[in-house]
Amino acid sequence: MTSLTLSSNTFPLQADALGLSAGVRDDGDAGSHPARVEQRFLRCPLLGWDATLIPLESVLEVFPLPLEAILSVPDMPDCVMGTLNRRGEFLWLVDLQARLGAPPLSASGLSHERRGQGWMGISLSAMGRSLAVGVPEIGDIEAHAADTIQAVPPGLFPSELQPFVAGYLMDEVGSTRIILSPEALLTHPVN
Repeated sequence: MTSLTLSSNTFPLQADALGLSAGVRDDGDAGSHPARVEQRFLRCPLLGWDATLIPLESVLEVFPLPLEAILSVPDMPDCVMGTLNRRGEFLWLVDLQARLGAPPLSASGLSHERRGQGWMGISLSAMGRSLAVGVPEIGDIEAHAADTIQAVPPGLFPSELQPFVAGYLMDEVGSTRIILSPEALLTHPVN
């Protein structure tokens, strides 16, 4: 696994401009080892999982998420924080923790004055659609061999989370890394 540290003040993250959305890694000379296809992910600690991964190919931008940038919309489900303007485009903003069945960001214990100052936003794009998600923090960029990603058997994850999991990884010490499906985040009905 390789890692690139993203500090909270390194934004915007332009995945395509950095060439980080996909890659082929050659682990030796051409005669002894075949090239290994890697997929890159943005890690976000969510739901008590240390490593929730979002495919970097769907990440358009990472940005701080101040409360005053959010335009609330009445009569929306709890996971919908509202809308925000990113680079002239209005995006729906979804609390990713609440969307996945966990307590919302607003229940994170931050005081009213500090609420939103520590949150981060991620602009996602898949299938020609865009969405912004709010997360408590951003981790590193990780690269994993595509052949190490495992399919999700029914019942492995809680029912609220299951529709959003595209796959998972087990690391060398047995910790599970959940890979989220940006497509599911964009298309699964919001209750």
